[in-house]
Amino acid sequence: MVEVDNKGTSPKTTLNRRKFLTGITATVAATALSASGCSPSQEAPPNQGETTRRQETVKKLDPEIVKTVEEWIEQGRNMKTPEDSQMLDETRPGIDLTYWGNATVAVIRNLSLPHMFAAAIGFLDVEKSLRYNREWNPNPEDNYACNIYALDFLRLILGNDVIGSLYDKKTGEPYSIGINQLEQERGKCDPETGSHRFLSSNDIDLWLRTYGINYGWQEVTSQESLRQSLVGSIGLAVTPDNVVKEETKKALERGERYSGHSLVVFGLGENGSGEPGFGITQATYNILFHGYPPNDDHPKVNPQSSAPENKRFAFWTHKIIS
Repeated sequence: MVEVDNKGTSPKTTLNRRKFLTGITATVAATALSASGCSPSQEAPPNQGETTRRQETVKKLDPEIVKTVEEWIEQGRNMKTPEDSQMLDETRPGIDLTYWGNATVAVIRNLSLPHMFAAAIGFLDVEKSLRYNREWNPNPEDNYACNIYALDFLRLILGNDVIGSLYDKKTGEPYSIGINQLEQERGKCDPETGSHRFLSSNDIDLWLRTYGINYGWQEVTSQESLRQSLVGSIGLAVTPDNVVKEETKKALERGERYSGHSLVVFGLGENGSGEPGFGITQATYNILFHGYPPNDDHPKVNPQSSAPENKRFAFWTHKIIS
């Protein structure tokens, strides 16, 4: 049986991958999935009115921009090797896509902005890749993948040093576990005794505020600053920590559980500028790509949106290191 290490593109002979993924990873995957999340109350499937509004929003953008982004997305799909596709279909949550030595990702990282973002969208292919769509957990309520996809996307663009799927409980240092590290490292993410904790969509904003600023993350609080700060950068929109705390309290009173949401935001202009508009991509109620004009009030692209507070997001950006 040939296994593809998700840290590279070269196949190597090793133990049966499916047996490996359903054996020692079961506990880790369950922990990761319980940490993942996207609240149906915050991120519900778009109704017909919302779908129409989004279509109208896209029409307000320069159609040439939309056409070009879609072409770049298709290019990213076509760049995938069979090994890349296997990685995206068979690597379950709890094992990180670290992309170490991955030749396709190296090519994507050398593209200009926003070409790089669009190619990454096509490469990860959130609508089709089983990593983001398979019901890894027997409890359907635990099969949300918004943070898993967002963190995969960010590491594809930024590398593994500035954000991981886990962090050190004592120092806050970001951490990722690739498939070759799992057997010796999985004890680190044990929910009871482990030294590291998974980043759920409920935790990301708090981690960014507490530790992320030490790793180059910058919060933006207005749409104008978002447009400007996206130049040469990538953005992350996530449920704010204060909303998580308030909504979690309400959910507990109802005997329910609350999970926030996270998505990737990027500028559609030269070098990632947000001047001509914004793009987003997300998992859970998958959105491959949606475009918004630069002054759109939608909470996914406007920190000062008029949407209710529990529908708004905190926005963070990070410079792309060439």
